[in-house]
Amino acid sequence: MGDLRLFGFVSFACVSMLIFQAWQRDYVIAPQEAAVAESQTLKAGSVAKSDEPDLSGLTAKENVSQTIGQLGGDLAAVSANTGSAARFAEIENDVLRLKVDLLGGSIVRSELLNYATSLEDETPITLLNETARHFFVAKKNIIFDLQTGPISSEIFTYQIASQNKNTLNLFWESKQAPGIRLEKQIRFNEDTYQVKVTDKVINNSKQLYPIKTQRELQRVYNEDDHKQGFTQTFTGGVFHNEEDKYQKFDMKELSKGELSRQSTNAWAAMIQHYFGAAWLPAATESNNYYSGGADNKEGYRYSIGFTSIVENVQVGQVYSNESTLFVGPKIEDKLEAAAEGLGLIVDFGIFTPISQPLFTALKFIHSYVGNWGWAIILLTFFIKLLFYYPSQISYKSMGKMREAQPKMQAIRDRYADDRQRQGQAMMELYKKEKINPAAGCLPMIIQIPVFISLYWALLESVELRQAPWALWIQDLSAKDPFYILPLIYGATMYVQQKLNPQPTDPIQAKIFTYLPVVFTVFFMFFPVGLVLYWITNNILTIAQQWYIYKYVLKMKK
Repeated sequence: MGDLRLFGFVSFACVSMLIFQAWQRDYVIAPQEAAVAESQTLKAGSVAKSDEPDLSGLTAKENVSQTIGQLGGDLAAVSANTGSAARFAEIENDVLRLKVDLLGGSIVRSELLNYATSLEDETPITLLNETARHFFVAKKNIIFDLQTGPISSEIFTYQIASQNKNTLNLFWESKQAPGIRLEKQIRFNEDTYQVKVTDKVINNSKQLYPIKTQRELQRVYNEDDHKQGFTQTFTGGVFHNEEDKYQKFDMKELSKGELSRQSTNAWAAMIQHYFGAAWLPAATESNNYYSGGADNKEGYRYSIGFTSIVENVQVGQVYSNESTLFVGPKIEDKLEAAAEGLGLIVDFGIFTPISQPLFTALKFIHSYVGNWGWAIILLTFFIKLLFYYPSQISYKSMGKMREAQPKMQAIRDRYADDRQRQGQAMMELYKKEKINPAAGCLPMIIQIPVFISLYWALLESVELRQAPWALWIQDLSAKDPFYILPLIYGATMYVQQKLNPQPTDPIQAKIFTYLPVVFTVFFMFFPVGLVLYWITNNILTIAQQWYIYKYVLKMKK
């Protein structure tokens, strides 16, 4: 029994240590990758040269050497216009502010207005970002056929035909291919993270033009800011279709081009902790999905995207393509409203089968109590209720072992030199007293997967980010600033340990003595929500054990 319990505690300690190390990297050492706005965005019609982003080096996946109007593509051909007074434009609704580069139509910055950088800094979180270190942009290009398309070195000109708070219209007309006109509209409604991007090609020329529509996400990945660990949140690309469902590609896989397939009713995304961006084409549109990367002087840029099949725009025809760009927090309801399967980017990893139901239950409770901290406490109560019967069996066995400890010690003393006879005598005692020596480990075995799964649910769910509970706890996803809850946890663990049968082996006894201290230190760096769960669980366990030892076992005598 002692060996089994020691094995359980050591296993639990190892798992917790791994979680602690990853948590420390996420929240103590690593800088916030969410990328605070490093400079104020420029309003349409005013540009400061020193604040211009480095958007050179954006390349298409396909080897198209001559293109026209690559909206959001390589800007080397239009460098002569970088001093234009109308370089950038902004549009916004009540939750999202976008910055658009008029020289390409790329969305180069997105500010999430309802998500502050930190409790101390109310600056909105920036997801898409044109700055070199945190480079992350969304582009949508019209690619013309190589054989019949005009020359790519033509300098593009843009102008804003009309602009209001949440709609931006861009126009371009070819000088070397008279009659070719591109119109681009970027718009969104209130209270949404779905951005509608519509491109139109109007062919009033004297010949047809084969074209493709390309949508792509590009970002720089700083390995120093994303250390790999046991519980490291995923940063990388995602592909989803009806056949393969949800597939993740880390940065190395993206750069190797491991995504390469044609599919209908699919989408591609790049995600990170709490937030993500996804290009969502029409469900009926067939596209060639790809991933890749390219070196840039500021860092390697990883890409994921897709291109449509070739469309021939006949003389006098208008080609139109509308796609949706989701750019915002990973809130499951809003994601699923945008596209089928998009809610899966709320990524609980391999623990999804347990984490997902736990968080669904947590959201249900929160819908009634209106406070995530109290919702965690109530969820813990229901989890404890769910496992009440197996826990009771375990605690009864532990109680019997506690009462039988004097007899067990007498057997050890009597057969100190005969381990085989000692083991036989112990088994006879267990049979006589109806003790299951392995039952004491059952609560721990049950709680370890729940513990890790709830950790993932609390770690990954943006709803708990900066969510207050009570008093000094103003962010359930962060550590306790005064370490009060971890100390309370240590005290409850100490009390619970005293209720359990004490090991007679001096080495085990010493290990058990230090465990509350070790776990208290671990929990000082854990999210408050998880510590709150564990404190509640310990208190309920203490109450259950006390009741069983004081009343249930005595009634059966």
